Amino acid sequence: MKIGSVQRFLLGGIFSLISFSILAVNAPITTAATITNAIPGQQVTVPVTVTGFTNIGSFYVCLDYEYTKLHFVSGTYNPVLSGLCNVGDNDLGNGFHRLIISWVGGSGQTLSSGSWIVNYVFTYISGSAPLQWFDMGPSCEYTDPSGNSLNDLPTSTYYINGLVSTSTPVNTRVFLEGPFAGKVMNTTLKDLGLLPLLQPYNASPWNYSGTEQVVSIPANVTDWILVELRTGPSASTKVATRAGFLSSDGYITDLAGTGKLNFTGLSAGNYYIVIHHRNHMPVMSAAAVALSATGALYDFSLGSAQVYGGANACKNIFAALSIWGMISADASNEGNIFIDDYTDYWVPAFGLTNGYNKADFNMDGNIFINDYTDYWVPNFGKSNVLP
Repeated sequence: MKIGSVQRFLLGGIFSLISFSILAVNAPITTAATITNAIPGQQVTVPVTVTGFTNIGSFYVCLDYEYTKLHFVSGTYNPVLSGLCNVGDNDLGNGFHRLIISWVGGSGQTLSSGSWIVNYVFTYISGSAPLQWFDMGPSCEYTDPSGNSLNDLPTSTYYINGLVSTSTPVNTRVFLEGPFAGKVMNTTLKDLGLLPLLQPYNASPWNYSGTEQVVSIPANVTDWILVELRTGPSASTKVATRAGFLSSDGYITDLAGTGKLNFTGLSAGNYYIVIHHRNHMPVMSAAAVALSATGALYDFSLGSAQVYGGANACKNIFAALSIWGMISADASNEGNIFIDDYTDYWVPAFGLTNGYNKADFNMDGNIFINDYTDYWVPNFGKSNVLP
């Protein structure tokens, strides 16, 4: 039986697809680690790890870094990789260096997911230092034992960039007037399951684009909080912002609900600390605070002298112990408690229950008359003092 041109075309296509499916084996996913606790002037180890490293015959990949931020010290291969290994550090002449990582094995090598193929040691200089994979072009950088190239496109899927930076914790404490009761704040919104899993400050007026998110809200959390750092009193000097959790005892924590709120890439130094909340007037430290890994606690609750603007910017929320806190009922988040907080927020929301709403000034999940009489009325006329 003769095979016509159409049949030959179809059969050719089928064999091409079969051939492609055999050859189109994916390369491993290669990840340069992210290190956020590096100390300027000291050495830091950055592992390069792999996932899907199965029956690999060789690899040749390149990693770029900025020499003013990192200095290469050494590279050590995983001893499991028997064969010919090489690590080269090359000056590109434009302020960047390129690490060339190559290996040729005698036969197919398999590593469990998460295994390291090389550990790099750098001297960390300063700043945020990206580690970026360099795309060598259409040729695959991984091969099987027969020398066949493995698919690594798109490269952003198969090569994950890393980062070396320092992080500076903010050790601070603050109370909100609304949920404050006795010596602590309530956790009613958390207990009712009303707190969002994603930070809520991505809307106006904060327009914070951070991706802070959790799978579940940690214990003893009152609400999300937004912390801003400035090098001077003016808003134009803002250098960093992060969302974290405010625990019932007033401490601001990272997303685990424990530990201090860390700012990646921020060097230790003197900063003004600004605290924002969804329905309380913001506060700022009275002066620049020395932040470092061992920095002392800055406690806004100790008195009006701790707050920029003094008693005009905060309130004694527990007179018996002189505990000061952020002023409730600023639903518009403009730093003032004026008529619009009542007419535009409390009035239309009145009667709502079991919700996460800025008009809920005492943060019990409900918007009732006490939010108006106990918070908006006594605080009406309070005006922003922050520059």
